[in-house]
Amino acid sequence: MNLSSSKKLAQPLKVGILGGSVDGITLALLLRDLGCNVHIYERKKALPIDPIRGIWVDTFVSKYLTEYTNISSEAFSVKTKYLRYLNDKGYSISEEEQTKYFTSHEILFDNLFTLFGSKNYHFEHEINGFIHEADKVIVSFTNDEKDIFDLLICTEGIDSLIRSTLLPNATLNYAGYVGWRGSIQESDLNEDTFNKFKEALSYQLLPNSHIVSYPVRSIDNKISINYTWYQNVVKGPLLNELLTGIDGKLYEYKIPNTHISEKHKIELLEVANKNLNPDMAALINATKNHGLEVIYDMQVPHMVFEKIVLMGNSAFYSRPHAGMSISKAMIDAWELAGNLSFYNGDLTVALQEWERKQLYLGKQIVNKSALMGNRSQFENSWQPGDKNLNLGLP
Repeated sequence: MNLSSSKKLAQPLKVGILGGSVDGITLALLLRDLGCNVHIYERKKALPIDPIRGIWVDTFVSKYLTEYTNISSEAFSVKTKYLRYLNDKGYSISEEEQTKYFTSHEILFDNLFTLFGSKNYHFEHEINGFIHEADKVIVSFTNDEKDIFDLLICTEGIDSLIRSTLLPNATLNYAGYVGWRGSIQESDLNEDTFNKFKEALSYQLLPNSHIVSYPVRSIDNKISINYTWYQNVVKGPLLNELLTGIDGKLYEYKIPNTHISEKHKIELLEVANKNLNPDMAALINATKNHGLEVIYDMQVPHMVFEKIVLMGNSAFYSRPHAGMSISKAMIDAWELAGNLSFYNGDLTVALQEWERKQLYLGKQIVNKSALMGNRSQFENSWQPGDKNLNLGLP
């Protein structure tokens, strides 16, 4: 759906967006361009930035910055030239020219937040209830504030209260493995290792496991190397022990670096030095801020509930392998704004048409990402050169 930024809605809407990450801000910018009165509600006290999260920059991720401003992709991302598979010695066993762009969550968020501004961005607003009343949605927050909207859009993410209320049977499915993440600055790697990883999206395939690395541009315009190492963990006591922080809390989705036990970090290093090639192992050894993320997938039967919309990871949750988590959320945003523009604010028609297409796309992405993960983690059938295993849409 093409979106004309010059076309204002005949009757602009008051829109509430729950969740202030990059997809929520992008949608807010698009709807504001249509003349809507848009407010973002973020549950956290500070900006929701993940300093070690990397993002593949496809057309939809970069679209607002490159088409609506004078910011180029090179200004906030890093260009790679190759898709490369490495063996246990660190030598390339498969390589093809393949241009990709990668960035950090931090710099992408900073650029978008600067454009939106802080006036209508509300911190410490966590929803605790909502009701439909006529053609409005009334939302209450835990700080005792309330607001009324023509349209409420949920981009809260994996732990969406709105989704769990509207779709109690739409549950997360544990994929059977976790992802260890890290981001390493240039100064913490030797020059040869850094340059090898800087120019490529790199994989090492292992029995029932794999690790992937790529460069990202950080907020200070420096380049770091990010990685995710996927390791199988049986659901039950072993997984619970891994997800129990040093504070004694059992984490469901991911553990902050400061709460990961030193025991598990040491075990990770031992396994890395034993099983990874020297360059990949160097990434693990140089990691100062670890991330530990549980891998899930989830599909939903509906995304529209009268004047409430589920978007991005609040609806479909895919494994990271296809690199489409942020991209899917951005496509949701562009298509939603495009439909509202095309149907001139007719919510019923615009949302029906939007939901039909986004449900289909969401299922495709979740299924492709699951296929990729299963081939690596359980089937050992991931083959270098298989186009079905590339980043992107099915």
